[in-house]
Amino acid sequence: MKKPVSMDCSGRLELQLQLEDHQATDTSYLGVISDVAQEDVAGLIEAQKHYGNSWKKRGGIGAAMMLLRKVDRFELQISKHGYDVFTAAAADRRQEGIIDDIRDLRRYLMLVEAEIRCRNAASKTVDLTEPEAP
Repeated sequence: MKKPVSMDCSGRLELQLQLEDHQATDTSYLGVISDVAQEDVAGLIEAQKHYGNSWKKRGGIGAAMMLLRKVDRFELQISKHGYDVFTAAAADRRQEGIIDDIRDLRRYLMLVEAEIRCRNAASKTVDLTEPEAP
């Protein structure tokens, strides 16, 4: 829904405000969340075949450090774009670029949560599943 850009400042400002409003209310990403999750599960199963449990080889501290390294790499990449993740992703279309780091971080977080859930189930401690919506 693009409007022609007028040459005066007020027209450009109005167009920018319309674009920002659309971006703030656009929920099209919800249609791909299931695909993202399924790709993560498939990717984690494949990675398990190659790497095993290396991500937790050094225990919880090692797992935390692995997560922090991914966050550090992510922060370095977005800092070059004023910490705007969308601008950074648009500028870096490489397969091994920022989207790969986002994917890796999300998958490592899934592994850590799954491990915590399994440990809690084994010791019958706190239930970390999400509460049901009212």
